[in-house]
Amino acid sequence: MAELHDFTDDAAGYARDAAYVVVGLGVLGYQRVQVQRVTLERKLAETDVEDRISKMCAAVVEGVRQIDDVLEGALQIVESTLETLEQLPPPASDLAVKAHAGARQVGDRLRELVGTSSDS
Repeated sequence: MAELHDFTDDAAGYARDAAYVVVGLGVLGYQRVQVQRVTLERKLAETDVEDRISKMCAAVVEGVRQIDDVLEGALQIVESTLETLEQLPPPASDLAVKAHAGARQVGDRLRELVGTSSDS
């Protein structure tokens, strides 16, 4: 009977020690997370988010300008070609006039999508 009592005491001691280890590991893990949180907060405080956002906005605006320039060049080529075709006899010139009007509509729609107007 004494052996059973010693065994249960040992088992209880091991269980208690395991619980202490688990609690200790949990505390260490929590502290580590807190240190990483503080480090991240410092890094974010040092980083000028507004500056980065303004730089990204400037890059987007420049990209839109470049797209508008390419679009304008392409539309000028299409329109000049269609203006030449409008000088053909009536059946072909009627088709060229319709194509020219369609090209203008496409150009206006593309400008809307890009966010520029035909006035710029």
